[in-house]
Amino acid sequence: MKIFDSKYLKLYEVEKNGESWIFSSRHDSPFLHKPNGIIIVPIVRCKNIIDNQIVVIEEFRSSINDYEISFPSGHIDYSVSLEDNIRRELLEETGLELIEIEEVSPNVYSSTGFTDECNKIVIVSCKGKIKKTEIIPYVLNYNQLAEFVNGDKKISTVCWSILFGYIKQGLIH
Repeated sequence: MKIFDSKYLKLYEVEKNGESWIFSSRHDSPFLHKPNGIIIVPIVRCKNIIDNQIVVIEEFRSSINDYEISFPSGHIDYSVSLEDNIRRELLEETGLELIEIEEVSPNVYSSTGFTDECNKIVIVSCKGKIKKTEIIPYVLNYNQLAEFVNGDKKISTVCWSILFGYIKQGLIH
């Protein structure tokens, strides 16, 4: 049963085994398991693999009243292709141009205790010149990753996990 409805957020109450649960959704109907957004992991490929760089952004997030390190991301517009969505968000948030979509995840869920929100994580290669707006992009080489993973800035779960994985592998590939 829908108990709250606004443009970008809905609250639903469901009953299961005699208990009542409330969760948020961006969908008009819950349990669609349809991705709401894309999380883009942009890699700037170099001739020598050890010189590859990864792009993260720093963006203000009202829910934490602070800035967070994350990857470029955005809502999926289902009137255009996934590639067009990726191209749009990458350009808007970093100024970079999409070269190739290298990997697309299955649906991944962000916080199932509170929401049915799910996303696609895409790894892409990109090129171009960084554009700074109210979103601050950073182009990091391997040696700079630990600064973001172990630093005092707030960082998204997905971003921390992926950067940590590259640290453990010994390079950005």
